[in-house]
Amino acid sequence: MIEVRHGTPRASVREAVLFPFDDHSVPFSAGVRLNLVPGKAPGVKPPVVLDHGAPGDPDELVARFYGTVIALGDTLCMWYLGGSAHNALRACFATSKDGVTWEKPRLGLVEHGGRTANNLLDFMGGEITFSALPVLYDPEDPNPARRFKSAFESGRYGNCLAVGFSPDGLRWTVPDINPVAPMLEQTGLVKFNGAYYVNGQGGRHFGSGRKLVTFASYDFERWTHATAMGFRRDNIPPRPAPAGWNAGPEVHLGAGLWDRGSVLVGVYDMWHGHPSGDRSFIPMDLGLVVSNDALHYREPIPDFRLIPAHEETGAPLGRGPSVSHGQGLLNWGEKTLLWYELWGLGGVRLVSWPRD
Repeated sequence: MIEVRHGTPRASVREAVLFPFDDHSVPFSAGVRLNLVPGKAPGVKPPVVLDHGAPGDPDELVARFYGTVIALGDTLCMWYLGGSAHNALRACFATSKDGVTWEKPRLGLVEHGGRTANNLLDFMGGEITFSALPVLYDPEDPNPARRFKSAFESGRYGNCLAVGFSPDGLRWTVPDINPVAPMLEQTGLVKFNGAYYVNGQGGRHFGSGRKLVTFASYDFERWTHATAMGFRRDNIPPRPAPAGWNAGPEVHLGAGLWDRGSVLVGVYDMWHGHPSGDRSFIPMDLGLVVSNDALHYREPIPDFRLIPAHEETGAPLGRGPSVSHGQGLLNWGEKTLLWYELWGLGGVRLVSWPRD
């Protein structure tokens, strides 16, 4: 075990990664020139590794990733949202051995189109529809029925924060205590230093616009109702605010998180805004943030585009190039893999770097 200190109570972790861009764990770095490598070069179109299903499938439209990829043994597991042009989004499941080729197992849990041979997860028999579904694997929970946890967003609970528990990630129990906190549009969920944190956009902080904020809990049932401000890109007074909604730089959906023991690495939607306020014209890249306490985040290089939005397969003309994240960043074999989506139009894509 490795003991780390970073402005919070002393903690022991199984792994501590000393990234040069973590200026809290590595504070003495004078003379070091920081350089980050984007996930794709100009003209490169990353592959779509999880595409839309066939007509009539529950994921006829892979409308949103907004879920999670977790490594369980020698298998990668993906939770994502699928639907159709006429149906709300439900929770779907896929598996892979390499992160590139994904299978949609016939789980036999929920009926769709008169059949249960599909990859739908059992959230109250498929009655719950979702806007976001981050999942956490918590093997140290003494209750086997709660080894998988989700802090999700659903219209069933007025888009306020709701929670669910599962023994296997497939069959879920949704407690009567929901909703457990105010509204949050989220993608980041983590257990860090013995507490649970979920982040997204929401909260009641000064000014309009999207900011990364965080709720916290020690038992996954009782959550803070106040949010901690973690990261913002909008102009902070006394700087003048942009004229109008959707017009300025913002943080969309918080950040999907990767716990590296001594530091959290996060991927967020870099919302650029458009003077018209029309979201169809808004470009959105993916940016990189880090945190040492799961509450406060910072960019190693301000406005660095980890995944530039240009040149995406399936992106229509006449719309701002926009990509969006889920919680899908991990090491697999000799590579670091990141899954993301073409915002609102679906198709989960993959980029990679040499490991770490």
